[in-house]
Amino acid sequence: MKRFLLFLIISLFLTFSINAQLAENSWALGFGFSYPKLTGTNTGMLNSNYGGYLSIQRNFIEQAGIRFMTKYSHLEGTYNTGAEKTVTKSFYGSFDLMYYFIPCKPFSPYVNAGLGFDSFSLDNPEDPDFKGPLLELIFNVGFGFEGSLSDNWKLSSELGIHSVANSGFDGRYGSAGFGIIGANTDAFMTFNIGMQYYFSKGSPSKICNLYDGIGAVPDSIVYARIDSIIVKRLPKEIVKEVVVPVQSESAGAAPTGKEWILVTVEFNFSSSRLKQDAYPGLYYTSQVLEKNPGMKILLRGYSDEKNSDKNNLDLFQKRADAIKGYLLSLGVDIKRIKEFKFGANDSKNASMRDKNKIEIRILN
Repeated sequence: MKRFLLFLIISLFLTFSINAQLAENSWALGFGFSYPKLTGTNTGMLNSNYGGYLSIQRNFIEQAGIRFMTKYSHLEGTYNTGAEKTVTKSFYGSFDLMYYFIPCKPFSPYVNAGLGFDSFSLDNPEDPDFKGPLLELIFNVGFGFEGSLSDNWKLSSELGIHSVANSGFDGRYGSAGFGIIGANTDAFMTFNIGMQYYFSKGSPSKICNLYDGIGAVPDSIVYARIDSIIVKRLPKEIVKEVVVPVQSESAGAAPTGKEWILVTVEFNFSSSRLKQDAYPGLYYTSQVLEKNPGMKILLRGYSDEKNSDKNNLDLFQKRADAIKGYLLSLGVDIKRIKEFKFGANDSKNASMRDKNKIEIRILN
């Protein structure tokens, strides 16, 4: 008995460490040992009992199915204050409805109920008028669990109560409400331990796999998705701008000396939102600054003579802030970025394209 309990505990531990792989429908073959015992009878009960079972099960959905089970039980009892022993040999087949409470878990409890027929005979019955073997209706209810050992194998354990439609099942006619829900019939219980082999499965369960994909994903898949997003969002055509030295067009506080145009960032009219094709150039700017720690840059932009000075200043500042914000996200120090805006007089001689762009120039 101790070895059996140890085996059961180890098996339960294994079931909790293995994820269930459930299908929408399935077929399973079950087999195992059974320990029967007389419970609602007129005779004394002995423990030297044994049995076995074989079953085939069809699960129509994840939670429910139908099972056909055949079971042999060897049950012993006593009468005449233990002086005599009687043996009941029972062989029954029944159809049981199955319901699983949490089918998606590795450890899944269930209940069942069903009807069948029991063919039984007795050795040394207490009642000499007993004639056998007999075939009687049997009613079953049970509670059990299935625990996953692998994708197709499960450990099964079940406690069942069986009520036979005959009061002479124990060798003595006459019972006083020993059957299920008080019926005047004999009853016995069985404890099963065995295996379930799922030899046929339908499509993977949509209920149990509802949240698949949320959580850890292999690195190869993650990088593939990132690459596809980057490629999708890159501009179809990238215009390469050549860095050339130009003489500063000073106006008021404009910087003097030679400056190098590094990148030009274009904007839509009256918009400060970075366009899609601006990101490669800004990334290139961050790489140049990273390779040249002493370098500083100047953001130079025109105003639009159609707008007021305040509106022009606000628009330029928003555009400059958008550029600086993205460069900061790439690790560029804000202290290395300067700003300069040309006034309205300079804008009169500038093209519409010039008025909607900011040049990034190298100061030193």
